[in-house]
Amino acid sequence: MQTPIDVSQSGPVRRSLPGCLALLAAAGMVLASGLAGHAQNAADAPTQPAPAESDTYVSLFVSDPAFGKDPFFPASPRRTLEAVQTTAVVTNVPVEASLDELFALLKIKGISFPSSGPLVLINHYTFAEGEELTVKIGGRAFPVRCVTIKDRSAVLNIRGRTKEFSLREGL
Repeated sequence: MQTPIDVSQSGPVRRSLPGCLALLAAAGMVLASGLAGHAQNAADAPTQPAPAESDTYVSLFVSDPAFGKDPFFPASPRRTLEAVQTTAVVTNVPVEASLDELFALLKIKGISFPSSGPLVLINHYTFAEGEELTVKIGGRAFPVRCVTIKDRSAVLNIRGRTKEFSLREGL
């Protein structure tokens, strides 16, 4: 059985402890004298005056097409002066379109018979039997109801008037 060694009596730890303490004390004195000297130098140094009210400058960019050109795109016609000419917009459906004109603009694009029930594609709107959707025709919206879907045709109702539309030949 070994006996414990008492480190406090002898050995490298006992011999280095006073040296470490002396080194630590010396470093503390150097640090304290350096901070005191730095604080005194900072107190003796002239202080700069506080900045006056901030003078802010507002940049003003004038975009006058009659003067200058675009620095990034000098050949661009974007800044040229042009006379603006207005034209009336003409739609292919009058304000009070007759039902015959509305029916003439409706086209069946396709019919499919999935397991969930038949579907018909009218002017890019998909209808199921009995479904009513708002269809845009010539810039105006009209309620269209699909009454029934047959093998090659569909019966539609607009404003109370019913008409059967056939799928065009070749489809």
